[in-house]
Amino acid sequence: MRILIAQVKQETNTFCEVPTTLRTFSSSYLYFKEEIEENLKATRTEIGGFLQEIHNQGGSFIPTVAASAISGGSVVEEDYQILKQSILEPLKQEINVDGVLLSLHGAMVTDLHEDPEGDIIESVRFAIGADIPIAVSIDPHAYVSKKMLRYADIIVAYKTFPHIDQYETGLHTAKLLFETLSGKIKPVMRAVHLPMLISPEAQVDSAYPMKDVLGYGREFEKNDSVLSTSICPVQPWLDLPNIHSTIITICDENDPQAIDISKKIAAFLWEKRDAFMPERYSPEEAVRTAIHCKGDKPVALVEPFDSTLAGAPGNSVTLLKALLEQGTSVVSYITIIDPITVEQAFQFEEGSEVDLSVGVDQESLLEDTSLSIRGTLYKLKEDASFYLQATGVMEGMGNTAIIKIDHIYLVICSNAFAHQDPNSYRSLDLDISKAKIIGIKSTLHFRAFYSEHVQDILFIEGKGVSSGNFFDFNWKKINRPIWPLDEENAISTFEII
Repeated sequence: MRILIAQVKQETNTFCEVPTTLRTFSSSYLYFKEEIEENLKATRTEIGGFLQEIHNQGGSFIPTVAASAISGGSVVEEDYQILKQSILEPLKQEINVDGVLLSLHGAMVTDLHEDPEGDIIESVRFAIGADIPIAVSIDPHAYVSKKMLRYADIIVAYKTFPHIDQYETGLHTAKLLFETLSGKIKPVMRAVHLPMLISPEAQVDSAYPMKDVLGYGREFEKNDSVLSTSICPVQPWLDLPNIHSTIITICDENDPQAIDISKKIAAFLWEKRDAFMPERYSPEEAVRTAIHCKGDKPVALVEPFDSTLAGAPGNSVTLLKALLEQGTSVVSYITIIDPITVEQAFQFEEGSEVDLSVGVDQESLLEDTSLSIRGTLYKLKEDASFYLQATGVMEGMGNTAIIKIDHIYLVICSNAFAHQDPNSYRSLDLDISKAKIIGIKSTLHFRAFYSEHVQDILFIEGKGVSSGNFFDFNWKKINRPIWPLDEENAISTFEII
């Protein structure tokens, strides 16, 4: 069996004005052809899972492109076309394939395409014909379009929140493809769209209500003929028509209940909607609470409204401002993305006293856009990077400066990166066990890697392009009514796909 494999992953936040380019992809990873196996084999990525299952089945593969970028603004159309054509190139050369494995996010937007993943799947389908199966792994925060569902045979989403099962999802997706090719199964995929937005802060899989929803879906999978259930609460910062959460069920042809299962899971999720409302603290209250915690471990102060993994630029100084006002006496590690300030810091030597302005005025939703600071230039590091535990690949922070302000260690990075892993601080020789406060710009994913190292997690209330308070946004295109924007009028009418 000869399988074409490809990956194009980026999650767009349409309220973010910072464009995503090929350079953005390369800060995470961007590999072509033979580079893919060289760099992603045995990693905990979907591609790692694809390659392992192809090996298990004794098959061969045609590598095309593997591109993964941090969440951000729309992808530049020209760069998107380069990635798309990299997938289509061998098909245009009439190279025979038996199946296709695609790793996509599902919530990417380009300058011209509101549904580029659907565009990719459709283009591959037209290139290979109707009879060759296409299997797709996606992030559960995907905007699962009708086009994706029409042209793919198999779509499987991660099952964990935080997402730590990319490898397992890749393995599962590839296994279903090979079972289809062998004739063991004939997958029937049915989906339901429902009108709701859920703050990712409230989606942790180890706690109510998401734990219950995921558990309900897994119960159906105990039936051997139910091949997969995917629960996809859409990435909510997409101001596009027809946005929705999605439930996907795949059954074998002999089991007609795929649509019934999707409808039941959708109804179960809808019934829990009011429980998806996280508790948040004012910045001042969060700092004050953290300072007075008596335990030995640090306290995580989280800025979900400025989450780099949700498309925010990571430049808010909300937490820094609160710390400077009342928290300089305790050891604190916090991070801000600000390439201009980093460039200025690199004009000085380590140990110098510096006066800088930090925080970039890019987003009108940010309450605090810049702040003047004075401190000691503690460390400079060129092209800083760290091992990302979620995927087993290196994550690039770019040139990085650490400014020490009393007991605050302010990490200023050039690149927006996945701020979910304590290795980002460790790679800069900052021992998180020695801190009282750890600042994190994330909504959800940090829990998988910080929870055992902190005594408490406090979410900070603030305005930004990844805020879970959806009423703060100037929605222009989104379909209405939708929960919670139209709580009184939103109804549990599901669109069956």
